[in-house]
Amino acid sequence: MYVVCTARHEIRGVSGGERKRTVLATELVTLPSVLFLDEPTTGLDSNTALEVVNILSDLCQSNMTVICSIHQPRSSIFQRFHQVMLLCGGKTAYFGRVEHIVDYFETQALPGFKLPAQTNVADWIMDLLDDADTARKATDYWLQHQERQRQQQLQLIRQSASTDEETNKNKDKTTMPPKRRASCCHQFRILAHRAHLQQRGQLFDFVNGVSSVLMALFAGLIWWQSTN
Repeated sequence: MYVVCTARHEIRGVSGGERKRTVLATELVTLPSVLFLDEPTTGLDSNTALEVVNILSDLCQSNMTVICSIHQPRSSIFQRFHQVMLLCGGKTAYFGRVEHIVDYFETQALPGFKLPAQTNVADWIMDLLDDADTARKATDYWLQHQERQRQQQLQLIRQSASTDEETNKNKDKTTMPPKRRASCCHQFRILAHRAHLQQRGQLFDFVNGVSSVLMALFAGLIWWQSTN
């Protein structure tokens, strides 16, 4: 954090910027996975603020998530952020990639407003949202934008589910042969073969088989064409 102290002379204290950088450095000692910061560049000069943001950007490259609020960033600092959330009166006016924010406001949220040449994007957006009418339009459009995206995602999910269901049906039709009921002759042959296997080895096997057939015929003749 570029904080250097010396003991050769009497130390009367540290500046606000040195104190802020020291507090930030103590938070980085444990290397947290998520780092929350409240206006880390406030009270710092432009060069020191840029150095702090560059360090935070480098930390993001090492799989650390940095979430911070920032006040009136210069253009070079604003471009170092990956994503930005704009809040106006407690309502979201934008949340997304920094490189898409200008196109979003110029073509979607506030058509007709163009970013002037050689103008800081952050200052231009703050001027737009400072007006109550444009701020209301921006927040209302964001709600509609989110609802449209939600409906599109639901539509894609439904289409994907319908496609998967149709694919499974077609797969079942192509892989599963149609089931047919076995004929009476086939059922009789299977049951007779099973009975033969169960009775194999017993005495008078042939006689028992013939008697069973005769008893079956006799019972069938008794109830032949019976109404009940």
